[in-house]
Amino acid sequence: MSILSFECDVFKEQCHTKKCGESSIFNINIDIGNVACKSGEDYEDEECNIEYKSIFMEGFLENIKKLKQDGHQLFFNSFCGSKREAKVREEFKKNPEIFNIIPESNWNFVRNPKKKYEVCIKTSANIMIDDKLNICNNIKEHGINYVLWFNKSTDTPPNGIINVKSWSDIYIEIKKLQI
Repeated sequence: MSILSFECDVFKEQCHTKKCGESSIFNINIDIGNVACKSGEDYEDEECNIEYKSIFMEGFLENIKKLKQDGHQLFFNSFCGSKREAKVREEFKKNPEIFNIIPESNWNFVRNPKKKYEVCIKTSANIMIDDKLNICNNIKEHGINYVLWFNKSTDTPPNGIINVKSWSDIYIEIKKLQI
């Protein structure tokens, strides 16, 4: 085996966990506001009277189920204040569809949006899904392999960032990324 071949094999092992020689398994970080749940409110707003169980993005639940069944590890990685975090935790605990797919130990909240990359590093993320382009750029700059920008824009995303418009798009893109 050549040195180049060995380095490529090491890189693959660092980026992916193999499942029985089949497709790659990813650690996927998912933002909550405007990605997992519909949210028209300011992320920093401490007041939060939303019942999250009733406002999931279209296709979210069915596609995270499929991602989990495919063997991927799923994590929430969200920026919000402490009251909003408490409300999200309370509502998500009431919803077994969330609680059973993404266990509470995989729910991560940060007070500074630029710190989302630290959660990605802590969770060994291969993929981050976020609706804010500045966050996507920050995550990409910190070396996360794949960044999916969830938005309805027709703008061309910067190099290395994949534009997705729905949870069906997200699932399809993740399938394409699997080796």
